[in-house]
Amino acid sequence: MKKDRHHLVPRHRGGTDTDGLVSVTKIQHAMFHYCEWRLWGHREDYIAWRALCGSIGAPELSAEKEALRIANMRGKNRTPEQRKRISEAAKNRVYKKKRKPLTEQQKKNISEGKKRNPRVITDKVREQCRAAQKLSKGFTGRKHTEDSKKKTSEALKGINPQYH
Repeated sequence: MKKDRHHLVPRHRGGTDTDGLVSVTKIQHAMFHYCEWRLWGHREDYIAWRALCGSIGAPELSAEKEALRIANMRGKNRTPEQRKRISEAAKNRVYKKKRKPLTEQQKKNISEGKKRNPRVITDKVREQCRAAQKLSKGFTGRKHTEDSKKKTSEALKGINPQYH
Protein backbone atom coordinates (compact mmCIF):
# COMPACT_ATOMS: atom_id res chain seq x y z
CA MET A 1 0.00 0.00 0.00
CA LYS A 2 1.31 3.42 -0.99
CA LYS A 3 2.12 5.73 1.90
CA ASP A 4 1.92 9.52 2.05
CA ARG A 5 4.21 11.79 4.04
CA HIS A 6 2.48 14.15 6.43
CA HIS A 7 4.09 17.14 8.13
CA LEU A 8 3.14 17.17 11.81
CA VAL A 9 3.73 20.91 11.71
CA PRO A 10 2.26 21.95 8.33
CA ARG A 11 4.47 23.98 6.04
CA HIS A 12 1.90 26.77 5.98
CA ARG A 13 2.45 27.09 9.74
CA GLY A 14 6.24 27.11 9.50
CA GLY A 15 7.02 23.38 9.44
CA THR A 16 9.93 22.06 7.39
CA ASP A 17 10.76 18.78 5.67
CA THR A 18 13.36 17.99 8.33
CA ASP A 19 11.10 18.07 11.38
CA GLY A 20 8.02 16.01 12.02
CA LEU A 21 7.44 13.94 8.86
CA VAL A 22 5.36 10.80 9.37
CA SER A 23 4.38 8.05 6.96
CA VAL A 24 0.59 7.60 6.75
CA THR A 25 -2.02 6.09 4.45
CA LYS A 26 -3.96 8.40 2.16
CA ILE A 27 -7.06 8.13 4.39
CA GLN A 28 -5.04 8.93 7.51
CA HIS A 29 -3.43 11.85 5.69
CA ALA A 30 -6.84 13.22 4.74
CA MET A 31 -8.08 12.82 8.32
CA PHE A 32 -5.00 14.62 9.70
CA HIS A 33 -5.79 17.61 7.49
CA TYR A 34 -9.51 17.44 8.32
CA CYS A 35 -8.72 17.49 12.06
CA GLU A 36 -6.23 20.33 11.62
CA TRP A 37 -8.83 22.31 9.67
CA ARG A 38 -11.55 21.72 12.28
CA LEU A 39 -9.17 22.51 15.14
CA TRP A 40 -7.38 25.57 13.74
CA GLY A 41 -9.58 26.66 10.82
CA HIS A 42 -6.77 27.08 8.29
CA ARG A 43 -7.97 27.13 4.70
CA GLU A 44 -4.83 25.27 3.60
CA ASP A 45 -5.83 22.21 5.63
CA TYR A 46 -9.37 22.35 4.27
CA ILE A 47 -8.04 22.38 0.69
CA ALA A 48 -5.58 19.54 1.44
CA TRP A 49 -8.37 17.45 3.01
CA ARG A 50 -10.71 17.97 0.04
CA ALA A 51 -7.93 17.20 -2.47
CA LEU A 52 -6.86 14.02 -0.64
CA CYS A 53 -10.48 12.83 -0.51
CA GLY A 54 -10.87 13.47 -4.22
CA SER A 55 -13.61 16.08 -3.68
CA ILE A 56 -11.75 18.63 -5.78
CA GLY A 57 -9.70 17.97 -8.89
CA ALA A 58 -6.52 19.52 -10.20
CA PRO A 59 -8.14 22.64 -11.76
CA GLU A 60 -10.02 23.50 -8.56
CA LEU A 61 -6.93 22.76 -6.47
CA SER A 62 -4.82 25.12 -8.59
CA ALA A 63 -7.46 27.85 -8.35
CA GLU A 64 -7.69 27.43 -4.55
CA LYS A 65 -3.90 27.56 -4.17
CA GLU A 66 -3.72 30.72 -6.29
CA ALA A 67 -6.51 32.35 -4.28
CA LEU A 68 -4.65 31.52 -1.06
CA ARG A 69 -1.40 32.87 -2.45
CA ILE A 70 -3.09 36.15 -3.36
CA ALA A 71 -4.94 36.35 -0.04
CA ASN A 72 -1.68 35.80 1.85
CA MET A 73 -0.10 38.68 -0.08
CA ARG A 74 -2.72 41.23 0.99
CA GLY A 75 -1.21 44.03 3.00
CA LYS A 76 2.37 43.00 2.19
CA ASN A 77 4.91 44.97 0.24
CA ARG A 78 5.22 43.77 -3.33
CA THR A 79 8.03 44.16 -5.78
CA PRO A 80 7.34 46.13 -8.96
CA GLU A 81 7.47 42.84 -10.88
CA GLN A 82 4.77 41.32 -8.64
CA ARG A 83 2.59 44.39 -9.04
CA LYS A 84 2.94 44.18 -12.83
CA ARG A 85 1.95 40.46 -12.87
CA ILE A 86 -1.09 41.15 -10.67
CA SER A 87 -2.14 44.02 -12.91
CA GLU A 88 -1.82 41.89 -16.06
CA ALA A 89 -3.81 39.05 -14.47
CA ALA A 90 -6.57 41.50 -13.49
CA LYS A 91 -6.80 42.80 -17.05
CA ASN A 92 -7.44 39.28 -18.36
CA ARG A 93 -10.23 38.45 -15.91
CA VAL A 94 -13.69 38.00 -17.34
CA TYR A 95 -16.34 39.52 -15.15
CA LYS A 96 -20.00 38.57 -15.30
CA LYS A 97 -21.83 41.03 -17.51
CA LYS A 98 -24.71 42.92 -16.01
CA ARG A 99 -28.09 42.01 -17.40
CA LYS A 100 -29.79 44.62 -19.55
CA PRO A 101 -32.80 46.28 -17.94
CA LEU A 102 -36.16 44.76 -18.85
CA THR A 103 -38.20 46.48 -21.53
CA GLU A 104 -41.71 47.68 -20.76
CA GLN A 105 -43.12 44.80 -22.85
CA GLN A 106 -41.11 42.23 -20.86
CA LYS A 107 -42.33 43.74 -17.60
CA LYS A 108 -45.94 43.60 -18.88
CA ASN A 109 -45.55 39.93 -19.93
CA ILE A 110 -44.18 39.00 -16.50
CA SER A 111 -46.99 40.84 -14.75
CA GLU A 112 -49.68 39.14 -16.84
CA GLY A 113 -48.05 35.74 -16.33
CA LYS A 114 -48.20 36.22 -12.57
CA LYS A 115 -51.90 37.15 -12.82
CA ARG A 116 -52.68 33.96 -14.76
CA ASN A 117 -50.65 31.73 -12.44
CA PRO A 118 -50.51 33.32 -9.00
CA ARG A 119 -48.37 31.61 -6.40
CA VAL A 120 -50.45 32.59 -3.45
CA ILE A 121 -50.89 30.25 -0.52
CA THR A 122 -54.53 30.42 0.43
CA ASP A 123 -55.84 29.81 3.94
CA LYS A 124 -57.29 26.49 2.76
CA VAL A 125 -53.89 25.27 1.53
CA ARG A 126 -52.25 26.50 4.73
CA GLU A 127 -54.76 24.52 6.84
CA GLN A 128 -54.24 21.42 4.71
CA CYS A 129 -50.49 21.67 5.23
CA ARG A 130 -50.91 22.02 8.99
CA ALA A 131 -53.21 19.00 9.09
CA ALA A 132 -50.77 16.93 7.04
CA GLN A 133 -47.90 17.92 9.34
CA LYS A 134 -49.89 16.90 12.42
CA LEU A 135 -50.75 13.55 10.89
CA SER A 136 -47.23 12.81 9.72
CA LYS A 137 -45.52 14.04 12.90
CA GLY A 138 -43.58 11.15 14.34
CA PHE A 139 -44.25 9.04 11.26
CA THR A 140 -40.85 9.29 9.62
CA GLY A 141 -37.82 7.40 10.88
CA ARG A 142 -39.90 4.67 12.53
CA LYS A 143 -41.22 1.28 11.52
CA HIS A 144 -44.99 1.19 11.17
CA THR A 145 -47.47 -1.60 10.81
CA GLU A 146 -49.45 -1.95 7.61
CA ASP A 147 -52.55 -0.91 9.58
CA SER A 148 -50.98 2.38 10.75
CA LYS A 149 -49.71 3.10 7.23
CA LYS A 150 -53.22 2.53 5.86
CA LYS A 151 -54.83 4.79 8.50
CA THR A 152 -52.35 7.59 7.78
CA SER A 153 -52.89 7.25 4.03
CA GLU A 154 -56.68 7.41 4.46
CA ALA A 155 -56.40 10.44 6.74
CA LEU A 156 -54.22 12.27 4.24
CA LYS A 157 -56.58 11.73 1.30
CA GLY A 158 -58.23 15.01 0.42
CA ILE A 159 -55.52 16.95 2.22
CA ASN A 160 -52.61 16.17 -0.05
CA PRO A 161 -53.20 15.43 -3.76
CA GLN A 162 -50.23 13.05 -3.69
CA TYR A 163 -52.37 10.53 -1.78
CA HIS A 164 -55.41 10.50 -4.11
